[in-house]
Amino acid sequence: TNNCGKVNAVLKALAGSNIKVVTIADSDVMFLSGWQSATMQIFNEFPKVGVVGLTPQIKMFKNYCGNVLWDNLFNKSMRFLPIMDPDAMQHFYDSIGWGKSFNPDYLKYGLGISKNGVSCFVGSGHYVATYRKDIFSDINSFVSGNKVAGKGEDYIDVKVLEKDYWRVTTHKNYALHMGNIYEEWMSSNEFDIMKADTIKYNVIEKKKANKYYQRLKNRALVKILKFRFCEKWFYRIKGLPRETIENF
Repeated sequence: TNNCGKVNAVLKALAGSNIKVVTIADSDVMFLSGWQSATMQIFNEFPKVGVVGLTPQIKMFKNYCGNVLWDNLFNKSMRFLPIMDPDAMQHFYDSIGWGKSFNPDYLKYGLGISKNGVSCFVGSGHYVATYRKDIFSDINSFVSGNKVAGKGEDYIDVKVLEKDYWRVTTHKNYALHMGNIYEEWMSSNEFDIMKADTIKYNVIEKKKANKYYQRLKNRALVKILKFRFCEKWFYRIKGLPRETIENF
């Protein structure tokens, strides 16, 4: 009877459930074939992953991902990877009204991690993502004052970080943001062929993390990368092409 906000609605829906992972999506998400397999492959290959998004977005590694950067700072498996579907990324920013008002190099590269043939980007947005269910185990049953989605989602992001889980997104784009009006692309035949493609999730339990230490790690990395020379050094050691670094 009352508008309790997105996050509180999600918490109510999860109450009493016994599932291992949960996908939270806005109502205007169009899922593409293969999203479940791609999501579960990442969870299975990277035991520290706690969140898997479906739409690569710009520089999401700077948002609640200090633990991922810290853990992989000198790991050669974390490098800048080419964006597989720049048109899909551009579509997302068109759908939220950005148009092309950003550096076009952002459509070329994103910070990613690769292991045994499975790749993903560091960081995740909110409009659609799959979460480990235990992230919500110690969240209050009602988050006060959070009718606006972003504020409450930040609350969940902090909980993910405190548990030392990684936030990532599939390398390929697996969802489209439909926006508020009908567009011609929505009638494409390729969206009529949706197949169930589940893959078993091999749950690997992690040791309990010290939430204060995880917050400190994240805060330290965020502050360090605010220094431009540190940021450029980070881009260089992670393989971003030299001609791209200056404006990235």
